[in-house]
Amino acid sequence: MTATAGKARYVIERTVPTLIWGREDGEFHTRVSLFNYYSLLFEDRPVTSRAYVYLFQEDGSEVGRFDQVLPLHGQWQFDLSTVIRDFQGSVGVQLVPDYLPPLSHARYLGALFFATYWDARGHCDFTHETDRMRFEDDRRFQYEPATIPTSPQVEMSIIVQNSFFGANPAECDPRLTITVKNATGKTLLDRTLELGLRASRLIPLAELLTDYRQRLGGQVGSVHVKGRHINQPLTFLRHASGDFNVHHF
Repeated sequence: MTATAGKARYVIERTVPTLIWGREDGEFHTRVSLFNYYSLLFEDRPVTSRAYVYLFQEDGSEVGRFDQVLPLHGQWQFDLSTVIRDFQGSVGVQLVPDYLPPLSHARYLGALFFATYWDARGHCDFTHETDRMRFEDDRRFQYEPATIPTSPQVEMSIIVQNSFFGANPAECDPRLTITVKNATGKTLLDRTLELGLRASRLIPLAELLTDYRQRLGGQVGSVHVKGRHINQPLTFLRHASGDFNVHHF
């Protein structure tokens, strides 16, 4: 299968990569788990799929593209540590079947998968994929809220990713707005940032609002992220014990 004419090289027929965040270093690791679920959809034929994994550092540079054929009922457990030693950024995962019936809609097909994270101290967590890559014809706004934990033992960061992967960089909207509100809905912070093409950032909440705990007064709060070419954000929570949690908004 070849890339559709006029589209970015990440569009193969009707499929596009779906994004998640990853980190790989001496203390923290990421694994992508992918199954050829297309082989379960058709009783009249075996379906083989080719899986792709793309790695993009926080500055948006692509540093790796890897693929593997998945046979009938096949799977791929892809440890980032096997291909890169120092990485933090966006991971794109794509599944391209060798057969697709005619589709009644014009939307792209993303991929379903899991990402598992673990550290050198034995803590572990996992999450599923977020949203598909976005292109010139996708102009919807992404708006996502998340709760701020009340425990002083938990430090919260948010992960934001620029999800535009179109062929024309001029079409990318780099702006995003981060808003922090208290339990009554009062706005404590409303800041507009820019995130370059395909770039990502892990931003500690204390970096945005240094005294957010005092201003929340021990009550629950919320953080809101809005942008046109912003992927579904994730939270990275780190407990004082060292344990962590990664989850989408």
